[in-house]
Amino acid sequence: MKLRNLFILCFSLVLLTSCATHKAARQPNLSYDLRAQENKIDNEGVTLMAKCFHLKSEMVTYFDDDLLQYGLLPVQINLKNNSYPRTLVLNADRINLIDPTGVKIPIMSYDQVIDKAKKSYWRTAGWAVAFGLLGAIPSLVNVSNTNEKIQADYESRMLKCGNLNCGSETEGLTFFSVPEDLNSLNGWKISVILKDIETENDIILDYGLYGTIVPPKERKPKVEDNDHYSEKQKEEKSEIENQRLIEEPEKNTLVDIPQTTSQMHKESGFKLAIFPWKLVNFRTYGDSETSIRAENEYALNKAIKADKIFIPEFSYYDLKKIKTKKISDEILNKTTLENLWIRTNTSSSFTPNVDLICNIGKKLHVDAILTYYIYVGSYSEPVDVDGFLINVNTRKIYHERSSGQNMPYNATLEFQMVTHKVCDAFEKDASP
Repeated sequence: MKLRNLFILCFSLVLLTSCATHKAARQPNLSYDLRAQENKIDNEGVTLMAKCFHLKSEMVTYFDDDLLQYGLLPVQINLKNNSYPRTLVLNADRINLIDPTGVKIPIMSYDQVIDKAKKSYWRTAGWAVAFGLLGAIPSLVNVSNTNEKIQADYESRMLKCGNLNCGSETEGLTFFSVPEDLNSLNGWKISVILKDIETENDIILDYGLYGTIVPPKERKPKVEDNDHYSEKQKEEKSEIENQRLIEEPEKNTLVDIPQTTSQMHKESGFKLAIFPWKLVNFRTYGDSETSIRAENEYALNKAIKADKIFIPEFSYYDLKKIKTKKISDEILNKTTLENLWIRTNTSSSFTPNVDLICNIGKKLHVDAILTYYIYVGSYSEPVDVDGFLINVNTRKIYHERSSGQNMPYNATLEFQMVTHKVCDAFEKDASP
C-alpha cells in the first residue's frame, strides 16, 4: 500500500512540475499601429511597414518567451503593392537585416526559427528528471505536444512569399539572428527587394530602425534550478511567471482575477490605474499646452477625489493628496506610450488601444483603467473631453463625452462630469 501511495505521489508531482506550455497572442496587424503607419516608406507605389519586437513584455505576450535571449529578433513586415498594373515577386532570400557597416543578415528559415524557439525537454522537465523514466515519459510527451503548437503557431504567422498582385498585400513575421552584444538598433535597417515580373527590374525598400534594446547576452536563458539564479534573473523569472498566471486564471491561487463585472463587485472598491490622456491641442497662442496640462491635472484630482467606488493604485499623474504608485518606465516606455491611442486612418478620432491597455492592466493587477481624450480646437470651438473607463477583465469600454467651454477655465467641471458618468455606468454593471 505504501509503495502504491508513493507511486501516486511521484506521478502527481511529475504532472505538476513537467508542464511546458505555449500561450501566445497573435500580434495586431500593422494597419492598426499608428507608429508603423507614420513611419511607412513608399517606393514606386509599393509601401513597407515594419515593427521590431524587443521589449520583454511584448515578447512574452506574442511569443510566450523572450526570444532575444536566444539571439532571435522578430520583425513584423507589411508590404502592399499599389503599383498598377504590375505584379511583383517577393523572395525570402531578398529580405535582409543590415547593420550600420553594411553587413547583411539573412532572414531565418522556418526550420531555423523553430529550432531556436522550441521547448527543450531538459529545460522543462524540471524535478521530473529526478524520477527517472517515470518522469521522463510524461515530460517528453508534454514537450512534444507543446512544440507542435509552437510550430503550427509560427508557421501561420510567418511572412508568406510569392507573387504580390496589384492591389494586394502580405503581412507576417520574419526572424533574424542578431549579435549577443546588440544594444542599439540605430543605423540598422530592414531591406526588402521585390522584382517586377514583366521588366525584371528591382524595387528596393530600406526601412530604417532605431532605439535601444537590452542585449541578448543580458537576457539570460531560463534555468529551472532556482538556486542558480542571480537576483536579477529571479526578478525576470517572476515577471514571466506572473504574466502566465494572469493568462491562466484558473491556475492562479495568489490573485483572484474575476471574469465578469458582476463577479468583480467589492465592498472596499475597485483597483484603478490612471493612464496618460491623449491631448490634441490646435491652439497656437494664448493658453499654452503647459497651462492646459496643469489645469487638466488639477481637474483630474478633483474628479477622482469626488468618486468613492475606486481605489487608485497607480497613476501616470501626481494625484497630490491621493497616494498612488507610479507606473514604471519599463511598463509605460516610449514605444508603449506612442501606442496607447490608435486610429483607423488620418481623418478618424483616436481611441484607446484596448488590447494593449488591458494587457498592461492585468500586469498591474488592477480592475479598471481610466483615461481621457482631450480635444482643444481653435478659440471659436468648444473643448471636447472624452472619458474612457476600461474593464481590464471583460475589456468593456465605458465612454462619455462632455463638450463645454474653452479650456482651461472649466476643465474641472468637464472632468468631473465625464468621470462621474463612466464610473456610475461601471458601478451599475458591477452591482450583484
